[in-house]
Amino acid sequence: QCKSLSSTTCRKSVNVAKELHQGVEFTVRSNPLRRLSLDANYTFLQRTIDGPSNMLGVYPTGAPKHKTFAMASLRLPYELLLMATVRYEAGTITTNDSGLVIPASKFATADLGGVITIKGAATVQAGVKNLFDRNYYYQEGFPEAGRTWYFKTGYRF
Repeated sequence: QCKSLSSTTCRKSVNVAKELHQGVEFTVRSNPLRRLSLDANYTFLQRTIDGPSNMLGVYPTGAPKHKTFAMASLRLPYELLLMATVRYEAGTITTNDSGLVIPASKFATADLGGVITIKGAATVQAGVKNLFDRNYYYQEGFPEAGRTWYFKTGYRF
């Protein structure tokens, strides 16, 4: 069965021939100071599909070609942990409502947060995700959340 997008287009997911994933990933971790931890990661992923020549419009979707992530954690007195993260993604392929193949948005987000330990096993966490309120999406027509503030409590048994 095919999900009809309009009177002239149709889209469905099927297994076809061979899909090849090739890439590389680099990770760097460092503690330049006793209380400071830095992590960075870059991933490159090239995906191709080899199928019958009559299968036009078959393409890999859902995973970015380039993905970068960086995080800094700073441990302060009184069991306080501050965290900052930055993420960048580009090269994802998606489709719009008409079934046209389009690149998903390139995007970068930044997050800030902190965790404080209260009475041994209890914690309080607060922060902001997508600090600069950037618009982005993984699939056309489904935007991700803008700036989001959060407050969480936890207890480890």
